[in-house]
Amino acid sequence: MSTKIQVAIITPYKVASEFAYRKLQLLLPKTLLHSQEYCDLFSSANRGPDQLVILDNGAAEGEIKETTELLQAASLIEPDVIVAPDDLFSGSNTKAMTHKFLKSDDFLRYCDTHGRPEIMVVPHGNSLSQWKTSLLDLLEYSPSWIGIAKIHSTLSPTGCITGRLDLVRIVNSLDLVGIRIHLLGLDLPPTELMIISEKASAKHTISVDTAMPWAFAQQGLTMNIGYGFLKRPSDLHSDEDWNPTREEVNIAKWNILVIEGMAGGVSESAAYANR
Repeated sequence: MSTKIQVAIITPYKVASEFAYRKLQLLLPKTLLHSQEYCDLFSSANRGPDQLVILDNGAAEGEIKETTELLQAASLIEPDVIVAPDDLFSGSNTKAMTHKFLKSDDFLRYCDTHGRPEIMVVPHGNSLSQWKTSLLDLLEYSPSWIGIAKIHSTLSPTGCITGRLDLVRIVNSLDLVGIRIHLLGLDLPPTELMIISEKASAKHTISVDTAMPWAFAQQGLTMNIGYGFLKRPSDLHSDEDWNPTREEVNIAKWNILVIEGMAGGVSESAAYANR
């Protein structure tokens, strides 16, 4: 039985209102600090009862240098989940950063004012065994979520063909209760979604975030569910002022359907269009 992976689409903020209906949202601090209108869309007061908002720490984008900025962004929307600070290249540094953040006076004050959010930890390592050691270290902080960075899709012996399947299986092998797994970002080819959906057990809820539908649309490229990814998409975040044309929006909508199909066929887009 396949696992259905919930998809969060990272959308250009100038058209974010058109896609604010999606149940899972992953937001970047820099965008929140850049636009009050964007914050208003996803604030706790305006979210639907079945919506869930994850605030990323911006590590992969090189956005956040100080955790005070992360908490500043959090205070604007009161997210359901905050991704704890991590070092993409070091499990030990990640543990130290996570510890410092969760024990900091700033975080404790935030919790007193806004309530304690769920925490996502992000293990790191240069091998499957190192990644598992990092995971076990971070479980000491009782997280609700485990994030798996896209840079670790190459840790498996088969590399990016199966992507992060082995890491999902490591999490599934542990006696964990109430944990959610989140795949942080997608790389080319995104067919790892199909592999994980088909081969990972449904022991834990799995979700993923990606800007890929928009990155392709930015170049006028439609995606398909096979291996027809001929051109690496440009960096969506290189142009904060990008205002997609109607044609680009329509291409992105198609690309979202493709990603949803790879993730197990749960299409929020189609459901919303037909309601």
